[in-house]
Amino acid sequence: MRYGLCAIALIGCSVAAASWSTYDQGRVLEAFQKQDAASMAFLTRQLKDASHTAVDWRDCFAVLFENEPPSEGILRFLATQAQTAGDDAQPVWRATAAYVAAGLQAAFMQETPHIPSVDMLLAWLEQQRSGFASADTALREGLATLAKEPLPLTRWLSAPPDQEPMLPEARAAMQTCLTLARFIPAEKLNGWLQMPNEVYRFFSETYVFAFDNGALTSTHWASLRSLFQALPAGLHDVRLVLFPESVGAENDELGLRHPGAVLHLPIEPMSLMSDPEAFFPSVGPQSAPSFTLHAVEALLYEVQQTQFTKRPQLAAQRNAILQAAGENPGCYARPFVPPSHYLQQPDSLLPLTGVLWALNTPKAFEVGAQRFSTQGGAVLDTLLLLADMLSDGDVTTPVLSIANNGLVRVQRASLVRDTAAENQGAPLRGITLAGHTWRVERNSFGEVVNYSSD
Repeated sequence: MRYGLCAIALIGCSVAAASWSTYDQGRVLEAFQKQDAASMAFLTRQLKDASHTAVDWRDCFAVLFENEPPSEGILRFLATQAQTAGDDAQPVWRATAAYVAAGLQAAFMQETPHIPSVDMLLAWLEQQRSGFASADTALREGLATLAKEPLPLTRWLSAPPDQEPMLPEARAAMQTCLTLARFIPAEKLNGWLQMPNEVYRFFSETYVFAFDNGALTSTHWASLRSLFQALPAGLHDVRLVLFPESVGAENDELGLRHPGAVLHLPIEPMSLMSDPEAFFPSVGPQSAPSFTLHAVEALLYEVQQTQFTKRPQLAAQRNAILQAAGENPGCYARPFVPPSHYLQQPDSLLPLTGVLWALNTPKAFEVGAQRFSTQGGAVLDTLLLLADMLSDGDVTTPVLSIANNGLVRVQRASLVRDTAAENQGAPLRGITLAGHTWRVERNSFGEVVNYSSD
């Protein structure tokens, strides 16, 4: 629909006062409607005018979107102007980002979000983020106008208990969080987006989004936060956690675009505890919520993926341990996992052993000491490899324990590395934890042949 100049000016009267006049704003809106040569030339001059603030443009576009959805053609025009504006590019990028912000606000302010608009605007933003790094500051300034009217995402990210998730709308809300988080510090994101408090708190403390559709309790969230704080981003590449049974689908179906890896976790009652005799039957009972243990195991697979890529020698050490241990069940720390499982799925060795590490690291080393007396040093070797993997190559590593309420407690333990230059990247020589230094001796093949604890 086209509007005459008089009608556009009247519409503009409803917009909050800006640095340009209502008349000039009306001319801009009319130019977007006409899109003839003269109108485009006028728009180009306006876009390059640095006196027009991001809020000016946001208010102008908000009027435009009262009558039509965001247009890919207009967005393409704005982006082209920015890319060809030379020294005047910054105000054009700012105006373009304000178009995106106003478009997202218009889409989510409806009773049912206009999904095509959201998808188009977010996809464009992601392309600019990856292709025009010099424009990031101006893009952030334009997007910051969302603070004037934050996007109401909470209802789509936290459905009532008796309501099935609305997948298209929930997916659009999740993608909005993931995309916009690339443009603003975590501590400011809640000023742009209205989301469930626990979702925002988890992101602000871990830099990972977790979407549960309102299914987790505060105890679940506390456990999950403590785990991701004990094993933080950087050690692994997880940037998204999904709970498929509450969200409604895994990411293969949702198709969320996100940096890094995604973790899919089950939801279990926090009162469901592991068997206290299942992990350390020879050194004393220990249990924790199954929810937490499953999260630990899943996260350790991602830690392993990241650390093996950074330091391939860790994978080689893991393979050597498995080759030496073979089918002997006494060479593995988990009493009820058959050796064939590890041999058929080598990537499971460290995550499954890591569950013991997370439950109680000192107890895990006691198991290693007991096994050494009858079965040799494979368990101690595996635990030291875990320590190295979790260290991210540093001189300390996280020592963990899990309380009955699922909270993961962490301390740092010093590692004993081989200091000889020719042995850089060699297996660890020891670790200091709980007041004791565990040291091992290795043969020419790198296998643990003796140990001491003082």
